[in-house]
Amino acid sequence: MRARRGAGVLVLVLGVLISLAGCSRDHTLCAYADGLVKDARLTEAANAYAAATRAEEGDCADDGADEVADRRRTATKEVARAQAALSGGDRAAARAFFESALRTDKGDQAALQGLLLLGAPVTPAPVPTVVVHEVRSTSAPAWPFWATIAVATVALLTAGAVWWWGLKDMERVNAQLTTALRQVQEQAGNTAKEGQRVDARIEQARRTTLRLFRDAMSSSASSDSSRESYERPSGDVP
Repeated sequence: MRARRGAGVLVLVLGVLISLAGCSRDHTLCAYADGLVKDARLTEAANAYAAATRAEEGDCADDGADEVADRRRTATKEVARAQAALSGGDRAAARAFFESALRTDKGDQAALQGLLLLGAPVTPAPVPTVVVHEVRSTSAPAWPFWATIAVATVALLTAGAVWWWGLKDMERVNAQLTTALRQVQEQAGNTAKEGQRVDARIEQARRTTLRLFRDAMSSSASSDSSRESYERPSGDVP
């Protein structure tokens, strides 16, 4: 039980340190890309998330790229519905689906061309305002923080190992004491049994002696009675 508690504490502390490490990263590009996603500018957002990945901003870049891919799939489905409606002669439904696709992705070329085909007013796709060619981190170097985490981790593991071996020593001593106590109890039980056997023998000897004494007394009384009868004069009247 103590070992499991100690391991749980170590895992918890390491988890906190890792979380702090993740929070210490610069997420500037991810934040910029998130804003582009909200504005339905998915092409620019994808480029920004790719730059965030190169800048090693962490999981936010991967999560953002996945969200961009999901939104693009949604826009593609809306375009497919619009084309199906257009093939069926329902121009109003087709226009609604094309506009829905553009609300998800303003740069969807298929949706833009579909609206142009329907003669609907089209807002040109937004021109990227920021193009990220190379990312250079302006934040402080992270190696002191990671060095601190490494030292803390080693210290925790060392303390855990010392505690673990100390616990093992305590368990070994406890086992030895338990074995010694069991042996003492067994010896005490054997001594008690031997004492009971001795008491039984003494009692048996006492009873035997008492029986022999009684037999001797009975024999003596019989002998005295016989002798008196033999020595009594023949003329005496009883």
